[in-house]
Amino acid sequence: MSRIQISGGDDGQRSKRPLTASPVCNTHDPAALNAQQSPDFSSKKRSRQATSSSVQRIPENRKVKPEANNICARRSRTLPIAKITYITAIGMAHSTKTLADIHNHVDTLLHAFQNIRDSLGVISELGPCTNETHIARSFACQDTSIANAIHQLKRVIPSLATPVDEIRSSFSVLNERCNAVVPINQLPNEILISIFNLLRRPEYAVRLRLSWTYNEPYAISGIVRASRVCKHWRNIAFETPGLWDRVEIRNSAYAVAKLCVKRSRDVPLIVDMRGDWDADAVAEAVGPSAPRWKDLSLECLESARADHLISRFNTECDGSPLPPLLRAFTLWRENRAFERYDGLGPPEEITCLPLASQLRSLIIKSVPFPSVTSTCTRLTSLSISHTQIAAPLLHSVLLACTQLHTLHLSQVLYGAPTNFSPFVPATLPHLHDLKVEHTASEISDRVFSCVRAPALHTLSIGGPYLTDKGNTHGQSMHPLAQFTERHASIQILAISTPLGKTALDASAALPHVRTLILEDCAMNPNHFRHYLHEIPIHAFPQISELRVKLLYQFLPAVQQFVHTRAQAQKEAPRLTLYLTCLGERGNRKVVEQVRAWLAENTQLKLWNCPSVKNDFRYSAVPMSEAESIIF
Repeated sequence: MSRIQISGGDDGQRSKRPLTASPVCNTHDPAALNAQQSPDFSSKKRSRQATSSSVQRIPENRKVKPEANNICARRSRTLPIAKITYITAIGMAHSTKTLADIHNHVDTLLHAFQNIRDSLGVISELGPCTNETHIARSFACQDTSIANAIHQLKRVIPSLATPVDEIRSSFSVLNERCNAVVPINQLPNEILISIFNLLRRPEYAVRLRLSWTYNEPYAISGIVRASRVCKHWRNIAFETPGLWDRVEIRNSAYAVAKLCVKRSRDVPLIVDMRGDWDADAVAEAVGPSAPRWKDLSLECLESARADHLISRFNTECDGSPLPPLLRAFTLWRENRAFERYDGLGPPEEITCLPLASQLRSLIIKSVPFPSVTSTCTRLTSLSISHTQIAAPLLHSVLLACTQLHTLHLSQVLYGAPTNFSPFVPATLPHLHDLKVEHTASEISDRVFSCVRAPALHTLSIGGPYLTDKGNTHGQSMHPLAQFTERHASIQILAISTPLGKTALDASAALPHVRTLILEDCAMNPNHFRHYLHEIPIHAFPQISELRVKLLYQFLPAVQQFVHTRAQAQKEAPRLTLYLTCLGERGNRKVVEQVRAWLAENTQLKLWNCPSVKNDFRYSAVPMSEAESIIF
């Protein structure tokens, strides 16, 4: 006998969908559903009475229209409490009736399947005919039974379509009403959008990272998953262009980038290009959106390829009727210390920058510093790291970029100069934050000697030992000491290197320092006294916050500094302290005593100094990069 397929509709496809309700509520238990929706209505009778009374209390001219029952469509609106109560009561009454309808439809289905089972049972109960004289009669009996069963099936099958459709419709109604009362669906759309925005990877929320792995997810992966939860969330995700403003271009197909460009509509874009990308393919895929790029991060494996892409980008922007938005550009390569390029060879210097005259932020990492940077006269932020640069070239950039607010130099080597430039002070009236760390002395000395920043607020210095300079007439003042003497406006001072006497005295003389950050200021084995021991009692009269990272053996230096400051400035508020210890762990008893004393005499905000029972033994081991802390 051929297989008979029970169809739920004319298209024959509805039967493929499972008859299941949303897991939000238990649709198989009416009592549980009523209890979940409202603890005040424990039975269908009380629900109907409450609904009837609610309808009677509302005037005729204030009755809610039928479409008001669709709570899902109005979840983001604010309704009066009386109207919400009325809508809820109507919805509960309809849900109770829907449950009763489902119960009746299930009974109909069970009865139909019982008839089918009885018909098939008649056929199975017909035993084989052993008497040859009755073979014809037996075949006739079986044929008759099979014909009756088929007739019964043909009569029952059409009656199944209507109950199946009605059950599906009832489940759909229940799902909508259950979803409508879920707490997260009661939130306004603006809050849901904020939650969706948090689903994007945190490191992309602030700034694009300059390292990555090939198997890491895209920034929009969380948004895509959220859009698959329900229709309401999908509509919110698709109708919010700001959720799709991260365009990631990797060394495979550019389908994700195209999707983000399409769904972002007209919002500004943050474009991140990594890996072995093709300039022409990228230009064809996302080139028309070039005027909307506000932040471009470009991994440079080959300078010719980067130049080609930048030229295509500039051409697209020149031919667009819309003004280009690009203000931040990052040119980088995987971090390879200085000249170690793992056999790939260092890329050549790029010859052009995207919209150089309009750039506000420029980050150069692990690639040759482009000499065309001097044309970026509107830069407000410049960061150079893991590369080499000639001091005259850096000097010319500082002379041209007079609007700088932030200047960061980290692990910059000295490159052989191609020309000689006379010493001219570079006045940066808006410079607020200056960081010079682990940089060649030729570069740091040039910066400290030529920069004039009357509004400087934050100074971070670190790297090689900054000793005093010697000449034929004796010792001269270090350029750092001269720099600090010229910039009394500094309020945040961060030091992560031992200082010479003149530089130490000059930094301690800064009158307006409020936050002092000290990180490993005695790692040099020839200097076992911590910087805190060398600070005069009346230095830093306005200091209110101290952040220290040191070895365990220098914990007494912190106590001494706090004690002497309290004695010299009795009316000053208690110092806010952030303390982290490095190296081998100290004696538990001693460490706990220091902690108790500091907690009593300072506002101890951070204590990261684990202790063990064994005695502390000093080990002058250089700090690794992974152990460094950013305050």
